[in-house]
Amino acid sequence: MTKTKKNEPSNSAMSFGEHIDEFRKRIIYCLLGIGICLVFTLIFGTNIIDLFKAPYLNAVDSDTLLQTLAPTDGFNSYVKLCIISAVVLSSPWSIYQIWKFIEEGLYSKEKIYFQYFIPLCIILFVAGASFLMYIVAPLVMKFLLSFNKNVLGVQSFFSFPKYISFISGLILVFGIVFQTPIIVLFLNKSDIISMDSLIRSRKFVFWSVFVIAAIITPPDVVSQLCLALPMYLLFEIGILLCKYTQNSSLPER
Repeated sequence: MTKTKKNEPSNSAMSFGEHIDEFRKRIIYCLLGIGICLVFTLIFGTNIIDLFKAPYLNAVDSDTLLQTLAPTDGFNSYVKLCIISAVVLSSPWSIYQIWKFIEEGLYSKEKIYFQYFIPLCIILFVAGASFLMYIVAPLVMKFLLSFNKNVLGVQSFFSFPKYISFISGLILVFGIVFQTPIIVLFLNKSDIISMDSLIRSRKFVFWSVFVIAAIITPPDVVSQLCLALPMYLLFEIGILLCKYTQNSSLPER
């Protein structure tokens, strides 16, 4: 009776054509998941819009409404936001399909890591999006409205499509940035970056996150600080995870 080596992929017998068929099947499953979620987001689209508008409405002093400048602006933004929400809502299902596709080419120990990484990635993305919507976005909107009124002496009339794009972009940025602990842990366990190198790079990372935040966020100090400081804190969390799992590493290929 033969035993499978611990560090060998579980199945390498699939042909190139079978890989293509498997990939096509997983893509179809992902699209079906997005389509089903899109039905729900279209039904509850007004509730999603209210959630996105909340930071702006909480920041304005009166009943000032967001503006539409073209007849189709409102409808196009509504559909766009519903599609984005459907993609985000179906992301656990989509990630599962991606996992099932790459699973056969992974070693047993890699599978264990990915089984922890995937749920944690979803949790961190939701945490980043929530942090943006409930803490950062209200602060940013209050700062921008106050700056326009008190410094520039102008009244703010934000267009609805641009506001939705602004908030959607920030959600994506914060969701990705909150993956920092997973990235740090993966690089360390893959022996790409050693523990000593991570510790020595703290000063470099501290200043780099401010530069990165200045590039990928709107040009205001509040949103840059609200991104840079969590980025560095998440880097430190990544180091703590590396220390916690110091005696384990991914297998060599």
